Amino acid sequence: MAASDSVTAIATVLGRSRTTIYTELKRGSVVQIRQGKTRLVYLADSGQLTYAQQRLGSFNTMKLCFIESFILWIEEKVFKEHWSFDAAVGYAKRHCIFTRNEMVCTKTLYNYLHQGLLGVKAIDLPLVTRRSLRKSVSSKYKRELGKSIELRDATIETREEFGHWEIDTVRGAKDKTDDVLISLIKRKSRLYIALRCPSARSHDVIETLETWLSTFKNNMELGLLCKTITADKF
Repeated sequence: MAASDSVTAIATVLGRSRTTIYTELKRGSVVQIRQGKTRLVYLADSGQLTYAQQRLGSFNTMKLCFIESFILWIEEKVFKEHWSFDAAVGYAKRHCIFTRNEMVCTKTLYNYLHQGLLGVKAIDLPLVTRRSLRKSVSSKYKRELGKSIELRDATIETREEFGHWEIDTVRGAKDKTDDVLISLIKRKSRLYIALRCPSARSHDVIETLETWLSTFKNNMELGLLCKTITADKF
C-alpha cells in the first residue's frame, strides 16, 4: 500500500470500515515542517500513543480487580453510613480520595450491582426500596364524576318506584368522535329508549339528554318521569 492510496482503498485492503480509517488518520496525524513548509503527516506511532492515552482515562476499560480499594470503600459507605452510590462517588471526587483510574462512575457501579459483582445489594441502598417506579399522574384534568353507584338509594334496587333510569353508551368500532347511541332503561317497567348522540363526550351526552327530557315538560311532571339516571361509569 502507498501513502497516496485513498481511504476507500485502505479500508478494503484492511477489511475495516471507512469511518475506522478516518478515525485512525485523525488520531495519528501530526504537523511537521519540511523545507520551511508545514505538512500534516500520519505517523503510526503517534496514533498508537494517542490511543493508549485515551484508553488510560477511559472508565469503560476499568477492571474490577484494579479498583478493589474503591469498591471496598463504596461498600463501607453504603453499609455503615447508608450513603448512595452517587453521594459516595461525588465525595470521593471532591476530596481526591482516589485517582481517576482507581474509581468508576455511578452508572458503572449500578451496572456492577445488577451483575451481582458487588457485596452490596439493591435493598442495602437508601431510598431504593421506597421509590415507586410508577409515574405520577396529574389530577389537573381529572373529570368531576357524580356520586358512586354504591351510594344509590336502596329503594331504587327494588325496582318498585317509577322514574329511575339506567344509562349507557353504545359506540361503534370507528372513532370516538363518531355518533353514538345513548341507551336508557327504566328500572321498573324495563322501557328502553335509544337516543342518537353526536359523540361520547360528556357535554354532548348531557345536551342530548336535556333535549330529550325537555320534550316532556308540557305533558307531565318531569320530576315524576325522571327521578334519577344512574351510569356504571361515565
